Amino acid sequence: MRLRVADLVSRPVLTVPEASPLDAAVRQMEDAGVRHLVVVDAEGRAKGLLTDRVLLEATGGLPERIRELYQGTAQLRRCVADLDLAPVPVVDASSDALSALIIEAVLHGADALVTLTEGRPDGILSAVDLLRAAGVGCDLDGASVRPFMTPGLRTCSLQASLGEALETMRTHGIHHLAVCGQAGLVGIFSERDALRALGRGRGLDSPLEGHMSRPPHTVEADDSLAEAVGLLLKHRISALPVTEGNRLVGMISVADLLDHLVDRD
Repeated sequence: MRLRVADLVSRPVLTVPEASPLDAAVRQMEDAGVRHLVVVDAEGRAKGLLTDRVLLEATGGLPERIRELYQGTAQLRRCVADLDLAPVPVVDASSDALSALIIEAVLHGADALVTLTEGRPDGILSAVDLLRAAGVGCDLDGASVRPFMTPGLRTCSLQASLGEALETMRTHGIHHLAVCGQAGLVGIFSERDALRALGRGRGLDSPLEGHMSRPPHTVEADDSLAEAVGLLLKHRISALPVTEGNRLVGMISVADLLDHLVDRD
């Protein structure tokens, strides 16, 4: 599979002026359902990449009228330029999309690419865009989820605190935790959930139950890979717990699927 960046980029590019208040960026990202905004100066030239991770950590993703209760009016006067923006991950439009994304992810931790014309953004490509365009779930010779999942899912208790969950994630270098109660899996706690909680001013002793995503979307180990891809794209999530009957047996993520694309190439 050889897909050029130029064939897959989204246009027009969603941008946000560097002088915009954080609330405007929050609303724009939520309204458009995206996780990246290219930050531009007064002349429309790319200055950085604003990710939902950075925005969640700064604001919790809350609208102004609610966020005031947590952070006060001083926080609301901050603008996009005050944040720790990622550098613009610039890529040549003629590049191989998969290779470019993998390289950028490894070198800089970015999961989106931007093409420029005279310094102005004219296209953006995310890992999820590539997954959708590549048609991973269309055939794959009847492949199931099992060979592509990451086994050995990490879990935590419903009674755990936010700090305990974060420590587990740091210790094991993971971005998602399955939250289990007496009846089994009850939710998923992700890096984005953590940033949202911290951005709302919640302390590390805050109960995890109030910050996880529930109910969790799951997929069976013997379900088709196409079904897993469809769920990831439909719900705009980056990972799914994998079950086998009543047992949790692993996790399948967008990163796992991109690894599969590399193997197919």
